[in-house]
Amino acid sequence: MTLYDATTEAQVKLLRIQGGWSARQRLRELGLHVGDAVRVLHRGPFGGAMAIRCRGTLIAIGRHLANSILVETIK
Repeated sequence: MTLYDATTEAQVKLLRIQGGWSARQRLRELGLHVGDAVRVLHRGPFGGAMAIRCRGTLIAIGRHLANSILVETIK
């Protein structure tokens, strides 16, 4: 499933980043790396941006970028 498909308050692990070099670079700049655990805090209405928390940092990312991140739910 993609990060954008995750439900609010779900804790997920980043498995793979699909997309080109620029998408991976942008996520590295935000401090997101494969293997990181993140919590989904909010999804904007009508397909808007979403807010996540990774290692104590609040990060907002757009739907397109969130759809390029494959995740799995952490139990």
